Amino acid sequence: LNAEAFFRTLENFDGKKYDGADSNAQLKDVVKEPLKQMTSLIQQKNAGRRLEEFLVDVFGNMPHVTGVDWNGKGGRDDGADLIVEFKNPISELSGYKLIVQVKSYVGEINSTHAIDQVVKGIKNYDGSAGLIFTTAEATKQFDDYRIKISEAISKPIDIIAGEDVARFVLRYAPRDVL
Repeated sequence: LNAEAFFRTLENFDGKKYDGADSNAQLKDVVKEPLKQMTSLIQQKNAGRRLEEFLVDVFGNMPHVTGVDWNGKGGRDDGADLIVEFKNPISELSGYKLIVQVKSYVGEINSTHAIDQVVKGIKNYDGSAGLIFTTAEATKQFDDYRIKISEAISKPIDIIAGEDVARFVLRYAPRDVL
């Protein structure tokens, strides 16, 4: 990250030198690289199952979460590294069970195995939805398969990947973690 460019961008916002669309694009360009670097650091410091353990605290700090089970800590996870339970914010009658498959990878994620694993987890644990959480970048092939399978099982399967990992951690990690 070039600090000079960052401060120049802030001055441009303050001086209203960009219209709304341009200023948003400018800000996005400035923060993209630090977010990628942060995701890389998260992956380096939390390789393998350590990322799963780290995410227990992060998911546990989210609003409406009633429990986070680190299912993968014992080895075999049956498709669910984490099982995150949410209460319904509108009604206490029902909640949601999110099945999370965690992949601490570098580069791109091409293999669709993680999607198949989360589908297995949704079935095994009666999940409401699935999530692939990966420090890698998702390829178009990966995302297309995710969408296809989500439609086939009639349950949402989402992905948090690449720089969105840093955004997620910045938003939800407990302050003593960062």
